[in-house]
Amino acid sequence: MRRYAALMNARGTLLSAALVAIVLGALYGWTVAPTIAVLHGTVDSAELVSVAAVLGVAHPSGEAVWLPLGRLALEVVPADEPALRTNLLSVGLMALAGALVAVAARRWRPETPWWGAACAGLLFGLAPVVWAQAIVTEVYALAAVLAALALVLGADAAEGQRWRAFAFVLALLLASHPTGLALAIPLLAAALAGSRGLRARE
Repeated sequence: MRRYAALMNARGTLLSAALVAIVLGALYGWTVAPTIAVLHGTVDSAELVSVAAVLGVAHPSGEAVWLPLGRLALEVVPADEPALRTNLLSVGLMALAGALVAVAARRWRPETPWWGAACAGLLFGLAPVVWAQAIVTEVYALAAVLAALALVLGADAAEGQRWRAFAFVLALLLASHPTGLALAIPLLAAALAGSRGLRARE
């Protein structure tokens, strides 16, 4: 009975994540910027595409986590315009982030129905600021993936599992963008509290 319940829970999680990834990927792909985009008065997109092409160093903090992915996108994504290749990288990453938010909803609250988890992922992905970052070359899509993955692993850490993976993803999140600190501190505190509570009950 427990194996059946675990199997159904895993299927529900996979279903919600897949639905979110497909819907967000389609919407982002439909609205993706065809070339360099100036977002909020900055020219980060142009800088990131140029620096990724030569694996150089971008503005502080250097974007060392994003740049290898940007270079890989320039090499393998089938598009004529280099900036479109890295824009499509953002599309894929942000769609993945939304899917991971759905997974995190199920991991923290296993009683959440699959459609409720899917709604959580879609509400995240359809937020205007998230959508705006998903269709241009920027580092925030990668930061969103790492933040969502940290949420998933944080649920495991709260149960005393996968602490090394959790800590590694938090480190990548902080290296990806300083704003990751806003999530890393409370999430780490929640995981520590959950882990200590589990030990106390044992």
